[in-house]
Amino acid sequence: MRLGRFHEAEDPVAYGFEWHAYYAPRLTHRLMEAGYLVRLSHQPLLLEEDRALKAGAVVVSIPRGGADAQKETLERLLREEALPLGIDVHAIKTGYTMGVNLGSPQIDVLQKPEVALLVGPGVNSIEAGEIWHLFDQRMHMPITLLSTERLGSTDLSRYTVIALPNGSYDAVWGEREAEKLKAWTAKGNTLIARAQALTWIDKMGWRRFPFGSWSSKISKAARRALIRITKKIAGRG
Repeated sequence: MRLGRFHEAEDPVAYGFEWHAYYAPRLTHRLMEAGYLVRLSHQPLLLEEDRALKAGAVVVSIPRGGADAQKETLERLLREEALPLGIDVHAIKTGYTMGVNLGSPQIDVLQKPEVALLVGPGVNSIEAGEIWHLFDQRMHMPITLLSTERLGSTDLSRYTVIALPNGSYDAVWGEREAEKLKAWTAKGNTLIARAQALTWIDKMGWRRFPFGSWSSKISKAARRALIRITKKIAGRG
């Protein structure tokens, strides 16, 4: 892995880095964990010296009125955490950046997520293990393992994100669990569902996913493409 670069500026007001870096979630979580104000830009940020950060860039502000020691602490954290992970960090010396400025409503404040991963009966253990490994080992983000058998008795308000790996949820859950998750997402929380978890949601009538129609369209398009290729190979197209 290549080392990241630290682009300095005199008297910066913030630092930014792009989200496309593989370990950007790890650095973002580390900054939020340390108590810094971390935001995400929905538009490009045009910096000085022909530098730019693409839409989706993460911006961490230097505490207002902070002493030099606080600025040095943030810079040291970024150098120690970002550069070994191959993340380029850009110092931003003014809030009046071109494109959008740092006070724009196009830049949202990020909240540290509290994540639960469903495990146990009905869940594909291999896929659940891969998700846990990604969060815990690679991104250094804590993730709670929540058994499918305990969903009904668990206070979900402590979580902002719940992940449902592939699994046979209709074998362990019913209307009660569906309504509980539906009420939880209605409060603005995020549910991530994979593969057969989507089938269960569709079956419960909570959300409809046109699996059959999409499959049919894809199959028909594939057949037409195969016919065109076959004709071309045969010299008939």
